[in-house]
Amino acid sequence: MARHLPSPYVRGMQSLNMPRALLTARPLALAVLMAVAAAAAVPALSHMGVIGLPVGPAAPPSLPDCLDADLPASRSAYDDWATTLLDTTYRLSPDYQPPDLVVVGHGPATTRLRAFVVPELLAMIEAARADGVSIRVTSGHRSHERQAAVFEELVNERGEEHARRWAARPGHSEHQLGTTVDLQGGADWLAQHAWRFGFLMSYPAGRSPQWTCYGPEPWHYRYFGRDRAAAIRASGLSPREWLWEREMRR
Repeated sequence: MARHLPSPYVRGMQSLNMPRALLTARPLALAVLMAVAAAAAVPALSHMGVIGLPVGPAAPPSLPDCLDADLPASRSAYDDWATTLLDTTYRLSPDYQPPDLVVVGHGPATTRLRAFVVPELLAMIEAARADGVSIRVTSGHRSHERQAAVFEELVNERGEEHARRWAARPGHSEHQLGTTVDLQGGADWLAQHAWRFGFLMSYPAGRSPQWTCYGPEPWHYRYFGRDRAAAIRASGLSPREWLWEREMRR
């Protein structure tokens, strides 16, 4: 069961001042809307050469194809949060729910994250604010059941082929780890600075969907810790590629 954050953390999250549209939107509907919005951007991204033209080093030769399967992730203990590889093939169990989830935000805008992620998230948001950039948290932890509802609603809205490209099936979502957030605003700032606080974009445009298995999501950031995030960024690989090369083959 999630516990509430100590008051300094609560005050920090309250200072995010999420826009009224997000405060009143159902979290499930918000997740679906973000996936739909991502798909709507595909024509423009393709025109600019963002999708379909890989950027950076070649993918690891051992990287598997993005196949739809339901194999258990090999590193799925709660302490493996930084090395758990989730994609269209590997998944978490339905009962995976970290015991240290804490409630952040207030009112309809609340979400949950693992406790150790929150100080770094707040530090990043404050650093962005000091640079005149506003960043808002729109989503955090999602249970297996919650992700199933998100995926089903997107299937109903846009069809299964679309849903499989722009949303993870239940068990395959990094949001279930409790270390992943969707962020609104400051996309350029985040791309430049998020790694300094331990966060990385899971599905960067130059590597997606070829090697990440999902369409680009410039709002989706997973916490890896500062040292690992710095190493992944320096490699030029996406987190999935790096985890496969450095962790899964050990």
